[in-house]
Amino acid sequence: MTVLLCLDTQAQFLDVIQIGQGSDNSYTKGEPAQFVATYPGETNDSIKNSYQVNGFVSATLFKKGNFSLSGVAEWQKNTLIEKEQEVRQFGVDIQQIFLLKSEPGSLGSTVHMWDLYSNFNFKSNNDLVRDEKGVVASLSFSNDFPVPWENFNILQPNKYFPASNIPTSKYLQIKHTHSLGFDFLSSSSLLMSNLTFGLELYPFSGLLNDIFDRYNILQLKGSVVYRGELTEADPQIDTGVLLNYGIAFNYKFDEDGKTAFAIAYEVTNGSNPMKGLEDQEFAQLSFKVKLKI
Repeated sequence: MTVLLCLDTQAQFLDVIQIGQGSDNSYTKGEPAQFVATYPGETNDSIKNSYQVNGFVSATLFKKGNFSLSGVAEWQKNTLIEKEQEVRQFGVDIQQIFLLKSEPGSLGSTVHMWDLYSNFNFKSNNDLVRDEKGVVASLSFSNDFPVPWENFNILQPNKYFPASNIPTSKYLQIKHTHSLGFDFLSSSSLLMSNLTFGLELYPFSGLLNDIFDRYNILQLKGSVVYRGELTEADPQIDTGVLLNYGIAFNYKFDEDGKTAFAIAYEVTNGSNPMKGLEDQEFAQLSFKVKLKI
């Protein structure tokens, strides 16, 4: 008998504990963690148990204003693909928001008009497939651009455009993420530039809301990560482009989206040396759960 367990989950508990897919930048932090296990059973001795784990857990150690320091544990493992992957990482994650432009708000508050988000993490790295140990470090930046007029937020990451109160949102909404930074892999003395861009399209968002009382149900998504070598790379290390694209059906059980369920089909093509993923292409069908308490 073959047993397959599949779970994607994203969780945040009281802004102290966070679970996601990867701790490198705002895009991977926003993606759900994944766990897949296949157990062929005693009648299939020729087929070994297979696993896929893509996730991290972070715990806030210190937070003051726009600064936060967290401890991070991350595990990236996949034996379901041709070139297996397994790395284990432990370290710290630092986030700082820089206020570039603001306007006075009501009751003495400050309205953020233009922010720069910075994220730095430093982790020990144990690559069990390549039998290498060292450290990895990432520094990334993302920002909100000032909007020329109200409701024009297409230049702001993680914001839906057009907003739900605009008539054209009935037919299409768009959301994007972006970051620019640097990655360092000590085991290969490799320094890389990193450009990440993610785009999500929500066709018929408002029309589906009229039926199901929820926006953003049907999702078309894609992301591209480009890493450029700033120092000479080990010929056995794959750098370059990592593509991910797919389609998903999402349903939020509450108005603010704290609890949600999704079915997604996604294709991955490329490599990620920071996670021990060699250059290859594979697809997966998954069930996703998002939980915030």
